[in-house]
Parts: sequence; structure tokens; C-alpha cells
Amino acid sequence: MRFKLYTIVACLITCAAHATPIKIETKLTENSGVPVVFQQNRIISEKIINNLNRTSKIRSIFGNCQSTQKKIKQSVACVSIGSGSINISVPNGLGSRRSKSIPFEGDLPLMYSDEIFKEVLNTSSSPFLTKIAYVSKSPKTGKYKLAIANYDGTGAQVLLTSPEPILSPAWSPNGNYLTYVSYEKVRASIFIQDIHSNRRVSILDLKGLNAYPSFYNDHELLVSLSSESNYSRIYKYNILSKKLTQLSGDKSVDIFPRKLRGKEGIVKVSLNTNDIPYIFIKMAGSPTKPLATYPLNTPSVSETNTILATSNNKLLEFKYDRDGKWKEPKVIAKDVGIESPSISANGLAIFYINEKKGRFFINSTLNDGENFSTIKSSSEDLIQIVAH
Repeated sequence: MRFKLYTIVACLITCAAHATPIKIETKLTENSGVPVVFQQNRIISEKIINNLNRTSKIRSIFGNCQSTQKKIKQSVACVSIGSGSINISVPNGLGSRRSKSIPFEGDLPLMYSDEIFKEVLNTSSSPFLTKIAYVSKSPKTGKYKLAIANYDGTGAQVLLTSPEPILSPAWSPNGNYLTYVSYEKVRASIFIQDIHSNRRVSILDLKGLNAYPSFYNDHELLVSLSSESNYSRIYKYNILSKKLTQLSGDKSVDIFPRKLRGKEGIVKVSLNTNDIPYIFIKMAGSPTKPLATYPLNTPSVSETNTILATSNNKLLEFKYDRDGKWKEPKVIAKDVGIESPSISANGLAIFYINEKKGRFFINSTLNDGENFSTIKSSSEDLIQIVAH
């Protein structure tokens, strides 16, 4: 009997399951990207076309390559999907073309979209293999779920269900683990979970606040910890040695620590004496400097060191130039209630949480502020999002 009870309790907290079905809505704007014409296998082609047209870099249709070229008086990339292979032919200038063939392995539109995007644009990465992790909450039961999915919300799988809050999920650099805060114990605890085996372990359960975990590398975390005082400090935590190294001052209120990839640098939010958030950057061997002179909050950092942040109902994107300076930010979105911004590791996909009429959902864009897609659940609020 004790074994049965243990099994039931364990499943309430840790058993994986399929996520509640979600709905995807996309508003497309006309673009002047590279024209791509798909021939054959209309069902698979339409799925790939829908993905590619969410970017501003490609405009794709289903049709005939030769007739389309004559109609628009422009060379087009041609994609033919056969029973065993997908053949891609791309104009290469001066009347020549380059070609590539990839295996056709069934209904795998995201993988094909990735390959076609990279071949047509002659680039090394695409947004289509981006993974997201999100936290949802049921308005009826009050239960929280942590789930992972493809960039467009398809293929969702629940990793954790709990009656207590789940907060601040973050991906490991290799994409195999998530860290997050769970309130299933008496106080907030930081966990790490393997997304493949679903095995999870509590790694920090100290007195006070254990919050805002993010991976510094595959074996170290950045965390914000506080004792029973009003101060919150940034620490580096070694998962293997269990050693904590303090990185911020004793009398500071520092939260949201994030690593600048490829650099010995950290992005953090510091609250001033009026509890107003500002983002600061600390590079190795350099003094701590503000990212901007105005309030900023909830940073997300890509591996290309693009920073997303919220400020006064705006979602801003800061990029690092070759001169070692941060460019003036671009406004990605402007709306009331923008929360939980996240940028993919390669910097090609942007996500955030928004609220309308009391319901929370995910907005995303693959081209810096155009062609927004909305991911919604009919029965749950989507309250936090993080991309890899």
C-alpha cells in the first residue's frame, strides 16, 4: 500500500504527459525575400511554406518554377519533393545554380524548413529547430505545468505538473536540461531536470530566496540568493562541487543573472533604492556598467549576445557591435503587459508573454518584429516562456 501511495504522489509531481492542445495564429505581412517555388507533394510543401513565410527573408509559394520565373521576371529557388529526396536548386548569380539533395523521411516539415532556409540563404542556422519551454496554469484547477515544444508550439510534452508555482525555467547550453524554481517544498527550491529521461533533482534549497537560475555553462549555474535580509546577491553555483561563489556586493538587490556567451561577462538586473530595475553588465576586468540610462527589466541573452529587455510596455532588442559597444535598441513590440521575453540561442526567434482580456498567451516573431505568431491554449494560461 505504501508503494502505491508513493507512486501516485510521484506522478502528481513528475510524470510526463501530453500537453493541452494549443492553437497557432499568424499574421503575415508582404515581404521582398528570396522567392522559392515548391513543386510536388502539396501537403508537405504547404507546411514548409507556412514556416518559411513567417520570416521576412523568404517568400514561398506552391507552383511551377519556370512559369513563376517568367511571371515575376526573376530567378527563383526551386524545391521538388519526391518520394525519396527533396531537391533544392538555388540561383547562384550569372545564370548558374547550386543544388542540394536531402533525404525525404516523412512528415518532418520543421527539419526540411531548416535545411531549405539554410540552403536558400547560404547561412548556417535557422529559427525552425528552436525549442521552447513554457509554464502554464489552469484557471480551473490552479495547477501548473512545465512543458517543452517546437518553436511553433507543436509537439508539446509536459515534463512536470504541480499544484504549487513553477517559475523561471532556463535551458542548458546543450539543450538537454532545464533549471527552474519550484514551490513544491516549504520554500522555493531550484531544480535541474533532464528533458529526455525526465529525471529531476533539487540542487539548492537554502533559507531565504532561491531564485532566477540560469546556466553559466553545462556544469555551473548563475542564481540569485538572499537570506532573511532585504538583499539579494548573484552567485555562481558549481553543480559538481556544490560550491557557491558570490559575484555581487553584500548590500545589493540583484536578480535575473544571465551569461554573455563567449565572454567572461554577466548581465543582471539591479534594483535601486526605490525598487526600480536597471540592467547592468559586468565584463571580466572591467567595471560594472549600465546597459541604458533608463529602467530595464527581465533580460534574455542569445549566444550571439543580443539582449532582449522590457521597458515601459516595450520589448527592446540590444545588439553588440564590432566596436565593443551596444547599439541603440530596436523596438520589437509595444503593448501593455509584455512579460517573460526570450530570444533563441541563435538569435533568430523572439518570444514573450502577453495578456488580453484576462488570458495569457505566447507571442513570437522570426524577423525582429514582423509576422507575429500567437500560441494559445483553450484551457490554460501560458505564463512564462524560454527559448533555446
